[in-house]
Order: sequence, then structure tokens, then C-alpha cells
Amino acid sequence: MRIVTAAMLSMLAAGSAGLAGCAGSADPAPSASVADQGVSGDGRGGKTHYGPGGMSGAMDAATAHCRQFGKKALVTQMQPAPDGSGDLGFECRGKAS
Repeated sequence: MRIVTAAMLSMLAAGSAGLAGCAGSADPAPSASVADQGVSGDGRGGKTHYGPGGMSGAMDAATAHCRQFGKKALVTQMQPAPDGSGDLGFECRGKAS
């Protein structure tokens, strides 16, 4: 896996904040289970897919997945697709706050 730099995380945070309020967002409902959000992985981490404008939902899914193991999600890889969707790879590390 490629490690995401601090600059990349800063850009990701800025982009996801801007996308969070988009109408027609593909973000799942907050009450959806991790399995419903398309996360595959285990206590070490995993990956999830995001649709166009759905980065916020992917981040929430990664966070919820790692929280099951008492850990925080750390984004380690992003594979965007030309249509605005893509895959998000993450690791579960440390203790959840």
C-alpha cells in the first residue's frame, strides 16, 4: 500500500468537506451497518468503494469499520476513477477516541 502524505490528507479533508453538502450525494444513511456500506477488511484495515460525490460516506464507513475493533481509521490509499468514484484503502490503528 502507498502511504498518504500529510499534504494529501489535507487535500482529502478539504475535498470531502466540500462534497459533504452536495445534493444527490451517494452517502449512505448514518444508521446503515458497515456491511451495507461496502467495506471489506478486518481489524487491520480494509477498503471501500465510493460513488461520485460519496467520499464523505466512504470515510464514515472506514471509521465505523475500525471503531468495531476499538481503533481509528487512517487512509492509506485512494484510487480515483474518471467518473468521480473510486476505492479508498485504510488501516485501523491506535485507539478510538
